[in-house]
Amino acid sequence: MPENKPTFVTDSQRERADTLVLLMKSLTGIDARERNRRQATADARSMVAAVMLNEGMPVAVVAQLLHRDHATVYHYRKKIDAFMNVPGYAAEREVWIKFRDAARNGAE
Repeated sequence: MPENKPTFVTDSQRERADTLVLLMKSLTGIDARERNRRQATADARSMVAAVMLNEGMPVAVVAQLLHRDHATVYHYRKKIDAFMNVPGYAAEREVWIKFRDAARNGAE
């Protein structure tokens, strides 16, 4: 079985991830890098990952920055689609829209 190879992460990618994690914490009080399996933390991580992916970061880099594997990052992408398209995720959708808009405004 092949080993996971470390991915080269640039300083700017690391800084952007730190900024997004802090932004999420300021909006929700949740640290997206916290190591637990609580639903709220997983939702926060998925939102941070989705913004990084939308900004063009490779899946392997996002996975490394969030201390997850690439398959989990792919799952996070599907989770955000569910927030936007499946009824019953109103609260998550509201947080996602606030976070996404704040991340965009901070990037400009």
